[in-house]
Amino acid sequence: MGREGERKVGKEVFRLVFVFSQSTKSWSHALKSSVRPGCRWQGSNPRRKGPCRSLSGLANHCATGALRQRWSWEETCTPTKLMKQNDDDDDDDDDDDDDDDDDDDDDDDQQQDDIKLSVDDLNSRRTCPRRSQGGSTMSFMCQRESYLKQFNTKVKSCKQATTTILEDGKKTKVKGYDVILEDTILFPEGGGQPDDRGTINDIPVLRVTRSWEDAVHFLPLEIPEGTEVSLNVDWQRRFDHMQQHTAQHLITAITDQKFGFDTTSWNLGTDIVTIELGTPTFSANQMAEVEQAANECIRNRLAVTPTLYPDKDDPELKKFRGLGLPADHVGSVRVVTIDGIDSSLCCGTHISNLSHIQGIKLLGTEKGKKDKTNLLFLAGNRLLRYAGRSFDREKQLAGILKGPAEKQCELADKAVKGMKNYQKICNNQLKELAALEVALYKQNGQADKVFVKHRKDGDNDYISVLIGELGDENLPKLITVGDEREGGMFVVAGPIQLVQDLGSRICELFGGKGAPNRGMFRGKATKLANRVAAEKMLRDYVGGGGDQENSTAIADEP
Repeated sequence: MGREGERKVGKEVFRLVFVFSQSTKSWSHALKSSVRPGCRWQGSNPRRKGPCRSLSGLANHCATGALRQRWSWEETCTPTKLMKQNDDDDDDDDDDDDDDDDDDDDDDDQQQDDIKLSVDDLNSRRTCPRRSQGGSTMSFMCQRESYLKQFNTKVKSCKQATTTILEDGKKTKVKGYDVILEDTILFPEGGGQPDDRGTINDIPVLRVTRSWEDAVHFLPLEIPEGTEVSLNVDWQRRFDHMQQHTAQHLITAITDQKFGFDTTSWNLGTDIVTIELGTPTFSANQMAEVEQAANECIRNRLAVTPTLYPDKDDPELKKFRGLGLPADHVGSVRVVTIDGIDSSLCCGTHISNLSHIQGIKLLGTEKGKKDKTNLLFLAGNRLLRYAGRSFDREKQLAGILKGPAEKQCELADKAVKGMKNYQKICNNQLKELAALEVALYKQNGQADKVFVKHRKDGDNDYISVLIGELGDENLPKLITVGDEREGGMFVVAGPIQLVQDLGSRICELFGGKGAPNRGMFRGKATKLANRVAAEKMLRDYVGGGGDQENSTAIADEP
């Protein structure tokens, strides 16, 4: 059940839609601007406290200051009057419900919170024609003909806009244009499925989103309104999404039918696809049973068919699987059916026959949210690429481990254990060496009043043993470990004043990062070739009796 009202001010049209849910017995609503297709706000159950408080609250969020006081279905029927009239009509029925609200809200809040709009109210107060329930807010050419790769249409609108896109894994804000077409073969993000990529008149489409009944294409260049355009879809990306999405429907249906586990969400990732199951455990035997059944359905070449239901309140829809419709959904509802297996509410693009999936592999499970399990899978071309990469790795490991694929795990385990044993021996020898070096330094009577040491194959333990064996906290120390070409670690230690004066300067000389801690300055270095200059800085400081900043000489960088 859905109703809407519209208000036009200048060239801008604001539309408010109310939708009543039979299952939750509550209203949800959303506001949209025709000029700013990306600007919309939605909420649910306006009788409760929260961000969705009133019609005026909605208008305040999206409209300009002038529009805030002018939103209405009729010039003589403002939101305040409409709310007040409904409050008077329903006082007798809602006295008990409103008692709790009165304790928390003042009179103004009560007037805004109690929005009770019946179907008759909305019908009698609307000034715009009712949207045909036979229309579809989410039925684009990409959904009707998912295999269509090229399509001609016309530009309805083109507005300057800013959006956020991913570049090299980082979110970046870019300026461009929001382009709305009469129809599109580029799927807008929704239903857990990412958006399509492609071109419009050879201009790359960077993002596609849904704004009510429109698909908004974000382009870097402008295309004037009314222009005839040619669309081309990135077919490799599209077909991949179709394979994974239909595979998810199939796995979800089989898991539910065999074990009664609901799918609570899913994620079509760039590599592996994840289904969140409403169960804390999912055994290997259960996983094998689902995988076998899914691939049997693929071999049976079952048809996959989309069907449009004109009225979203059609009682037939209650029989179908689905996570619910968006609050702003108005118009027809799309149901995707796998012949004899499942029917689900879905707006995504799907293959026409399960044979096009080619195959499904359930990779394993991960612990999910509380009482949930994440099931990982691959299907179609992703599975073929995964198998190819796995075979390539087997060949490489066969050369490294000197053994066939079936023995590689055993050989790798043996190699790792051997490496750990050798590493333990080396660490012990380094510690013994550090102790001997300190003993030699002390045997010579500590003639050098500064302790400077570098070891290419040293590590943190080596440094710690040196400092511990030296013992004297007042002895100036500069210890470095690592390859001059690859970087390493360093420690400046000694009197507190020395560490404060030289720590950050030597760190800068080494092109490193670090901080003082427990009477010493520890850090990582990228320019260990400057060790000679760092040692000179330390000796000048000690020999001069204090900070000799101008006496240091920087060694040439490699």
